[in-house]
Amino acid sequence: MNLKNLFFLTIICWSLGIMACEPDPPTEPETLNYPFTLENATPAPPDVTQAIDDFEAYLEHPRPDELEPMNIKNVVWSVEAKLNRTYTNVAHKFEQLHTQSDTIAIAHSGSMMSGSEVQGFYDEAVAKFSEHFYSLPADNRLPVLVDVAEYADDPNSLIVTTQVGTGSLEETIASFDLHWYWGALNSVQNDGTCGPDDGVVTELGRGANTELEREANNRFIAISNPTAPIQVAECMPGPPIVCTVAYYVTSVETMTPFIFLGGANPDDDLPFDNCKDWLIYENLPTSFNQEVNANYEDKKCLKPDDMNYYYDGLIQVMSDNRPVGKDFITVDVSALLAEVDGQIDPPGLQHAHRYSYGEIIESPVNPPPVTALPQ
Repeated sequence: MNLKNLFFLTIICWSLGIMACEPDPPTEPETLNYPFTLENATPAPPDVTQAIDDFEAYLEHPRPDELEPMNIKNVVWSVEAKLNRTYTNVAHKFEQLHTQSDTIAIAHSGSMMSGSEVQGFYDEAVAKFSEHFYSLPADNRLPVLVDVAEYADDPNSLIVTTQVGTGSLEETIASFDLHWYWGALNSVQNDGTCGPDDGVVTELGRGANTELEREANNRFIAISNPTAPIQVAECMPGPPIVCTVAYYVTSVETMTPFIFLGGANPDDDLPFDNCKDWLIYENLPTSFNQEVNANYEDKKCLKPDDMNYYYDGLIQVMSDNRPVGKDFITVDVSALLAEVDGQIDPPGLQHAHRYSYGEIIESPVNPPPVTALPQ
């Protein structure tokens, strides 16, 4: 990735020299703005419930060779909806989101799949979900979301994206109060922190990307809030901490590829000074004219006001990319090293966001059962 070209696209004439980035006053919001909400949750239309029920019967038919073929698009919706209603709900409490995408080959005639092929694809999708789930640490390990999609580059395959949450999320915060390392990379050496708060957090891997992700995915905050449209009736002690709620997701859409930068900061006082230039975190060792950025080292550690800024940016980018008629479900934030002008040392440091959206359905069964994934 040549990041310098990104600046040439937006900068016509600019030369301010090398300037350090003065920190903004901490914002210290009373509460973080959580993007997950049940405001647009829809009571399950009878046709949605019936469609999933009918698909369950289709899968259980003892003679798949006698079944009517299914259109590939209907298979995509049905497998995704069935998996989400069976294995997930929207109230789980987890700390870190893990996303895995698997490509599964399918056989079809035109746009139709036979009953045997549909049953085989569903079984393989469950196997991929289960494989992902049981490969992760068992500390509060929870199935979160499934997205099934057609593969634009290969009509003979479908993509199954599974998301699993791990780690206990007991506390909530009003604003970020530690200095976080820019990402999970090198967390073994830095324990996720740097600056004056070194040693406060001892868990490995809690870099800035992980902290931003865990707060945005804190769906329990929205659901259990007294002003929310529904209360969580019960959370079983864990691990896993499974909360009972009558909501699941259909018609999932996951943004691919990852979103970088997320657009320019409209309130940036000093554009392209390597300080909050973008809504999503980026830190470059050199400027667009190959001069050393004086604040490159300083910005490897994100101070509280930086973290609050990038959290607000995460929500803004989520809103900007939300498909019509769908709501935010999860975000997976990755920390990446980027090549700058063919060089990786020192690297460009970036966060990359992958959002998932969907239609939140209120189940007529209160609550719907959540089945354990088969091993």
